[in-house]
Amino acid sequence: MNIHDLSEYQLYKLKSIDPTLSSDWLEVIRDILPKLNKEAQISVYRNILKPRGIYIGADRKPIYNRPDTLALTIKNLQTTNKDLVSIALHMAEIIDPQVTQYNAIELADKIEAILGYLDNLEVNDLLQDQKNRQKIRVAFLYDLAL
Repeated sequence: MNIHDLSEYQLYKLKSIDPTLSSDWLEVIRDILPKLNKEAQISVYRNILKPRGIYIGADRKPIYNRPDTLALTIKNLQTTNKDLVSIALHMAEIIDPQVTQYNAIELADKIEAILGYLDNLEVNDLLQDQKNRQKIRVAFLYDLAL
């Protein structure tokens, strides 16, 4: 079967895979991938699975590599932009595991505000700081989801 032979629903299922947020990701892959020819499997792997942190292990089984946590991302930041570090540290406070209760509206407002600050932070077109900003965003959102 070619990738073009997949139904819209099958493509949707593949494109919506996120192992951190869905428990059935492995079943989706096992249900769809074997039906595809080699070329289509390689295309799905490169264009859909790999960008989502899913790799094929030596035993030919899918393995998920979760994005770095925000704490690890902050620890590994290589930047001189103190504002970027400050925003990342504030994000870590928002998702502090010590907090046991949140007001949903208040939390949503904080998330919206902090992401706005992150998006509008001047990084002087430095490619490394643009990448750092994206890494911080991804790590924050995944930690928040968990």
